[in-house]
Amino acid sequence: MLLFYVNSGIYIEVKDMEEEKLSRADTKRLFIQELERYLLRISQKGDRLRKSSTKFSVARYSGLGSKIKLYLSNEQIYVRVFTSGEINISYYDTFYGTETRKEISPKFTDGTYTENEVKLMIKETKKFIRESLR
Repeated sequence: MLLFYVNSGIYIEVKDMEEEKLSRADTKRLFIQELERYLLRISQKGDRLRKSSTKFSVARYSGLGSKIKLYLSNEQIYVRVFTSGEINISYYDTFYGTETRKEISPKFTDGTYTENEVKLMIKETKKFIRESLR
């Protein structure tokens, strides 16, 4: 952050061009908030809202992480966000008995990702979910 003095006696704050790195907790929080909203919207579209087989749950485990589950008629999506920062997603097709897993992020420490990098991870996850549900 740089401060510049202008003739009128006002200091103007100019931020550096480099983006701010997020802490591990902020990274996970941003990721979970976006995906919760996205998966909830999926569960409320079309016929899925009326079916009793549609279930959406978010489990937060103290000191272990979070798990977001979406059950559709023959499909299940699990998003796991561990305390260590590891993020992975699993798609199960119970009709055909297939499973697809994808690691979004390995274990990481504070300051590893910027907000734009986290948004790219979220976009990649949403794309994986969209393609899996086709």
